Amino acid sequence: MATRSTILVPMSAEEPEDALDVARDLATPLRADLCLLHVVPPILPVHPEIGLGYDPGELVGDARALLARRAAACGGARWLVREGDPGTRVLATIAGLRPRLVVMGTHGRRGLGRLVLGSVAERVARESATPVMTVRLGAAGAARTPRRNIILVPMDLDARSADALGHARHLARALGAEICLLHVNASITPDPELGAVQADWLRTAALDAERFLTRHARAIGGARTLLREGDPASQILAAIEELRPRFTVMGTRGRHGIERVVLGSVTERVTREASAPVLSVSDRAAAAMKPKAA
Repeated sequence: MATRSTILVPMSAEEPEDALDVARDLATPLRADLCLLHVVPPILPVHPEIGLGYDPGELVGDARALLARRAAACGGARWLVREGDPGTRVLATIAGLRPRLVVMGTHGRRGLGRLVLGSVAERVARESATPVMTVRLGAAGAARTPRRNIILVPMDLDARSADALGHARHLARALGAEICLLHVNASITPDPELGAVQADWLRTAALDAERFLTRHARAIGGARTLLREGDPASQILAAIEELRPRFTVMGTRGRHGIERVVLGSVTERVTREASAPVLSVSDRAAAAMKPKAA
């Protein structure tokens, strides 16, 4: 009998169960057991004189009780409570547990809130050696919205996209899903001085992208292909709304520091705004879990 794998589900006490619902739906087709994780962050202890603050022991006890209830509702899932920085502790648990998949909610912060507070889900997706599926919380029941059994795979013209496609193919086999490959050619402002030269370049870029998509579709035994033009993140989000895929699978570059703040990430924007779950495959996850050749 094959060994069952694990789906790790990090969650906070106050968040809805959207991510847990997605993980539950995946457990049977992936032949996986669920493991729920809650991290109690560093907090201000109760001041002995003025009484302000929180009792760490009480918070840990509340977390244990919550996870025990949720685990029981899942048919007896395993659960873990950890203390410390949430992102660091989630990544440490991934390294120790080595799950097949991580499924977690994201609050979809934008602007100053995201720059100041960051996002645990975004950090985990960038740094995890396991693919991370993020579910946008409170998106009008997006996790429960009926969707077509399609896996959308936005592809750039590099090896990272091929790595993401490998994971999408494995997921599609388990779910009996169709794969749809998408490439977005970035729009370019017309330059009158370039004229026909620019037009020829754009036609060549479109033909190259079509050949790229067709080659990868044939390599996996057939897939639908879509070619769009415009801002990549906006076009991917529009395709998600049009196709209503069950999941979207994307590679992520894992930028850090000022480069990530200035340049951002197409995958991170899609993760924050998509109405359907997004599976992010980081460089580390691609290297650690690249499908083996038969």
